Amino acid sequence: MSRRWQKILNENLAWFFGALILAFFVWYVATLQADPFTTRTFSIPIRLDVSEGLIVTNTPPESANITITGQQSVMSRISREDIVIRADLTDASPGVQTVQLVGEVNRIASIDDTRPTQITVELERIESGQKPVVIETTEPPADITAEQPLVSPLDVNVSGASSDVQSVVDVYGEVDLSESRSALETQVTLIPRDENGRRVENVTLDPTTARVSVNMYRRDDVLRLAVRPNLQLETTEDGYTLTTIRSDPTEVFVRGTGTALADLGDTVYTEPISLTGRTADFQVTVPLDLPADVVVLPANDRNVSVEVGIEAQMSVVQFDSVPVDFIGLGEGLSLDTTASTISVVINAPRILLDDLTADDVHAVVDVSGLGAGEYEIAPQVNLMRGQAQAESIISLPNLMNVVITAPESAEATPTATSDAGTTDD
Repeated sequence: MSRRWQKILNENLAWFFGALILAFFVWYVATLQADPFTTRTFSIPIRLDVSEGLIVTNTPPESANITITGQQSVMSRISREDIVIRADLTDASPGVQTVQLVGEVNRIASIDDTRPTQITVELERIESGQKPVVIETTEPPADITAEQPLVSPLDVNVSGASSDVQSVVDVYGEVDLSESRSALETQVTLIPRDENGRRVENVTLDPTTARVSVNMYRRDDVLRLAVRPNLQLETTEDGYTLTTIRSDPTEVFVRGTGTALADLGDTVYTEPISLTGRTADFQVTVPLDLPADVVVLPANDRNVSVEVGIEAQMSVVQFDSVPVDFIGLGEGLSLDTTASTISVVINAPRILLDDLTADDVHAVVDVSGLGAGEYEIAPQVNLMRGQAQAESIISLPNLMNVVITAPESAEATPTATSDAGTTDD
């Protein structure tokens, strides 16, 4: 009896496990259809885990591509923040190291590939040391003496890769005194440099600035003078005016005895500059009017360049009752107008207008090619001389009413009128 029940039980168990396996397979297939597997690739920054006391001195790749596979419901929620790619250098020693990249994902998904799979890293020991502070100053103005700068601190701590720190010979700063005329105190940014004066990168300074004080005082034997061009204004050509006067340089420094400098005041003039015959801008080199025992710094160049701007004085004149000539009237046509004269307003250099008369003004109205009809035409005003110098010429009125008529026979045959030639009056 027991054998019979055991046989039945064995047969049922076989069917049970078979059905269970089949159900799992059906469930798995259904799940895959509802939530299939997908693959995505991400670009992730590489995290370098370096042991304390070491520093990376080369430039390895900053990121790597990682390919991940998982079910669609999982992959849709994965972001870059869920993924880490690290290079473990915690047990590495100084030198060139090749390290495998290890990817981690904080989701139920598998990592298929990482590219690149490894990177090469150069490691050096971190070193620090004291380096001297060197402050250089530019030359102050010629009448100012600058003492040696006072610097604080005198040394700064430089840290970084051993080779970089060892290449630093000093930390450098510069103070510009070219415009300073009194005691100066300033904070100067420091720059690490090597024996060739080149900046050393990838090192850290502590502190990064230095306080610099420079005492400055005026020299008794040097004087600053403003340069004034000595123009002979009485020689200015009639009808012209000066627009600009410039000197280069605008000031000079001179050296001499106390007595000689006391007689100079604060201004030095050039030798006289004549304006005779000058009717346009010009430039001239002229010496300074200085005593022989006074030296111009730095090279005793006693000449300056002077630029002078000159233009004609403008004036306005109005001529009334200027006759108007009508030209170009077609054969067989007649012309009528409400006015035969106009007024002309001229804005021009005074030297032109002083000699200009009404006879020099010529006004014309060109009706060439016009057939019968009424027209508004602007007269053309020409000057018999000085046309190019005139800034503006205005006619009053600016438009003239002109009526052109044809004989009755011409009006009946307009085609003949339009083909007619033109002749000057």
